[in-house]
Amino acid sequence: MKMQAMVVKSPGAPDVFELSEVDVPQMRPGHLLVAVKATSVNPIDAKIRSKPLPFSPEFPAILHVDFAGIVKEVAPDVKNFKVGDAVYGVGGGIKGTIGGALAEYHLVDAQLVSLMPTNLSFTEAATLPLVSITAWEALLDKMKLSSGDSLLVHGGLGGVGHIAAQLGKYIGAVVHTTVSSDEDKEASSTLGADYPINYKTSTVAEYVDKYTAGRGFDCIFDTVGGPNLANSFQAARYNGSIACIATGGTHDLSLMYVKGISLHSVLMLIPLITGQHRAHYGRILFEIKKLVEAGKITPLIHSEVFDWKDISKAHALLESGKYRGKIAVGVGNF
Repeated sequence: MKMQAMVVKSPGAPDVFELSEVDVPQMRPGHLLVAVKATSVNPIDAKIRSKPLPFSPEFPAILHVDFAGIVKEVAPDVKNFKVGDAVYGVGGGIKGTIGGALAEYHLVDAQLVSLMPTNLSFTEAATLPLVSITAWEALLDKMKLSSGDSLLVHGGLGGVGHIAAQLGKYIGAVVHTTVSSDEDKEASSTLGADYPINYKTSTVAEYVDKYTAGRGFDCIFDTVGGPNLANSFQAARYNGSIACIATGGTHDLSLMYVKGISLHSVLMLIPLITGQHRAHYGRILFEIKKLVEAGKITPLIHSEVFDWKDISKAHALLESGKYRGKIAVGVGNF
């Protein structure tokens, strides 16, 4: 059986996607065949599209990690899903997986899937998996965030950051976020932030003094990374914790050493690449489903939802930086 897919023959600019007819993936043990209804654009999708990386799939490739859709076929050894289930998850688009979500059908490891929130559309649900798992790993698995802790989220309205702020609020932390304007402060306050901070008008020293009496934050989730990691070192308390999703580059670690800071690097792709500990992700997604249905987590989605055949425009928008939250993409008859 054949299907349509947006295929990348070799890495390049956003316009490298080509609509192609390819074979529907053959069922494997432990897997689901999903009719894809939506995906979303993550920075990692754009990076893999643009240049070869250690975790890139073999090209030609079907990209995109996030998906939401309807189960069409279930492997005989999978007992917790059935045909017709509406699901979401992180299925592919990288090394170690079978294709990606930019296709009519997607073969995915059932361990990486959950029933999707009943109060979201497919396009809304497809914006959540990668960023929610990343936020969960950073706050709970790595930093062990607890009720009453002071949490600072750099990039409070970013794809990962806006979920982390809401998850931190649910856990019971006192949530602070950095954003780039006073308008964004208002938006961040509706998405979990007790104290949104305009980093363009307040120095690190000023907001550390204002919100922690100079002590520093217990936990910092740096979703910006790169040079901003120096700001996180400055803002952390003695023996505090920092989790970061972009630790690449050259950094002066002397302040980290002097303050006894624990630094955690977060790369949620590892179970997809290695095949290890994948069931944890399915459990996280089920917990996120319950939090969404309870009104504790709401996805922030860019105003324009793209058709998958216009995926080049969606990637160009992501690279322009002129968006807020997540960029959603409808697939097939979404």
